[in-house]
Amino acid sequence: MFVVTAATFALPGRRAAVLRHALVSTVNGDQNLKSDLRLWGKQAMGAEAIDDLAGRRLSPVSSADVVYELLRSLILDGRLEPGLRLKEAEIAQRLGVSRTPLREAFTRLLSHRLLERTSSGVIVADVKSCLDGIRAIRIALEGYATRLAVPNLNQEDFEFLEASIKLAQSLPEEAHTERVRNNTAFHGRIYNACGVSELQNAIDNYAGFFISEANLAALSREQSREAIEDHVKLLAAFRARNADEAEKIMRAHVIRGFNQPKGSK
Repeated sequence: MFVVTAATFALPGRRAAVLRHALVSTVNGDQNLKSDLRLWGKQAMGAEAIDDLAGRRLSPVSSADVVYELLRSLILDGRLEPGLRLKEAEIAQRLGVSRTPLREAFTRLLSHRLLERTSSGVIVADVKSCLDGIRAIRIALEGYATRLAVPNLNQEDFEFLEASIKLAQSLPEEAHTERVRNNTAFHGRIYNACGVSELQNAIDNYAGFFISEANLAALSREQSREAIEDHVKLLAAFRARNADEAEKIMRAHVIRGFNQPKGSK
């Protein structure tokens, strides 16, 4: 089952820092928050997801980022269903934030086409309707970032990527949280080496699409094996400093992630 923090907790860059800080340190000093969010992700559907955070008080410094991340995760994994109306006052009250950070979060979600503004208010968008565009964007961005990373990756990076591959090969099939975290760390190490912060930010904006425990859990053993083999091929291309081959492998890797049938064990 999807865990709210699983797909995003290990993300590289600013979003990871925001979540680590806000979800562990600044939310009412509550050491049990992480487990509460896990329970939220397991049990909550639709508006109930927001109700389950009643009484929590988010840090005013990062509350807009936290609200954005939480709503984004729920939308991408289908916990907030398409067409569901999100009432600003109710959400603000339940999360213990003012209208200002909530509006900031809504603005970002609207710009990323995860929410829609209608005559009746703000509703959850049908993410499936923009899959083709997201697919094309991810293929282009991640392929190009991989190409740019090739001359910048060093021996320490190679060792990190190799360790990630070995971990992926050793993890049991049911270790979905660890698989998400490890996969995200592998890709994040590559994209961090591209040297273009704007490109990293663009990739970061789309990284959560379809990178979740639910989706990894649906992969067959053969599909999981193919994904790990792609990582092995990528590392070989990096060590050979072959940018053309690395970009080709990454693009095919992303395409396969979108196209492969799910659930055939």
